[in-house]
Amino acid sequence: MKRPKLISSETVLQGFVTVTKDKLLFDDAHTMDYFVIRVPNESVIVVALSPEGTFLVTREYRHAVGQEVYGFAGGLMDEGESPIQAAERELLEETGCSAEGFELLGSFYAHPGMVAQKISIVLARGVRKMDNARLDASEIITSAFYTKEALYDLLRKGYAADAAMLAALELLSIASVT
Repeated sequence: MKRPKLISSETVLQGFVTVTKDKLLFDDAHTMDYFVIRVPNESVIVVALSPEGTFLVTREYRHAVGQEVYGFAGGLMDEGESPIQAAERELLEETGCSAEGFELLGSFYAHPGMVAQKISIVLARGVRKMDNARLDASEIITSAFYTKEALYDLLRKGYAADAAMLAALELLSIASVT
């Protein structure tokens, strides 16, 4: 597959994310402006399972959609951090929980047509509440354990869900973990 040639790249927004306007040259000599959202680091999603096999699910207010969204703990990886290290940190920060073990299940790109960010999915087993969550000032998150049936019932009823959680559940199913 022949890729277009990058002619130029201009930063049009610099903040929490960077937006670039890339000019691409295709084989047939036409050019196109292509906008890319660049996130500073990769991120991680934690599929956290209790010793009883229940899922630790977060409910977080997301300003971009103006509502609370169900998902799994996770966030941006710190510089030099592995997905496992980030999962352990994010799980503790967002839920106050720790786990007996962590396993990298895989990774994906949520919206590769526009967003340049890799998301790793980590399975945490033997999850237990250890402390209070240590949320950032901008985070509004609660968490609770759900059976697989109760979680899937929420999804069937149409409650707002984070796409990363849905991808993680599918990868978990493919891996035959639950």
